[in-house]
Amino acid sequence: YRQALIRSVELAPSRPPGCPGAVGLRLTIQMDTARSGQARESSAMKRLAIFLDGGAHDQDSLRSAVKVANLIGAHLDVLYPWTAEALRAALPASYSALANDLVGPGGQNAARNAFDRVCHGLPNARWVNVSGRMADAIKVFGLHNDALMLRRPPEERGPLARALNIALFRTGTPTLVTPPVSPLEIGGSIAVVWSGTPQSSRTIRSAMPLL
Repeated sequence: YRQALIRSVELAPSRPPGCPGAVGLRLTIQMDTARSGQARESSAMKRLAIFLDGGAHDQDSLRSAVKVANLIGAHLDVLYPWTAEALRAALPASYSALANDLVGPGGQNAARNAFDRVCHGLPNARWVNVSGRMADAIKVFGLHNDALMLRRPPEERGPLARALNIALFRTGTPTLVTPPVSPLEIGGSIAVVWSGTPQSSRTIRSAMPLL
């Protein structure tokens, strides 16, 4: 995106006013405004993946995901990779025996029903069958999708919090967190938090298709 819009960059020595003896650099950037629309189009997020958990908030999470996908013209993959094996990896050892009771066909059926209710007839959404560990699914789809979506965990620990941490810190892919209740609209008012760090700069660059 930046390479498509920047026409030239010039660095020159500069003496900041009011700072005797200080020497800095002046950065001058010329933008190619004629190509801005084309560059934004080529940099847009085209593939999103949302992970459901079979809970009561799945429909709201999907409504938020559909609004984001429609806003930026993206395709939406909907997944439910919660298996007993995945939960055993996320739960403490003393609770691993409960994994088979916590995860069963009911959770997947609930997630699929939420998909059928919210995404029925939508050409840009599809259900993806996944089996295996949640961490592996997030990593794989993080490599092949432009952004990941998960609902906000109700607690700081547990499988949902672990899944979100994996998406945030182990995929290198922008991650959107859906609220418990889907808002009426998304993207109408955006707040940008800037801390002047490389991490903040990278976050804002990743969010440019939404901005």
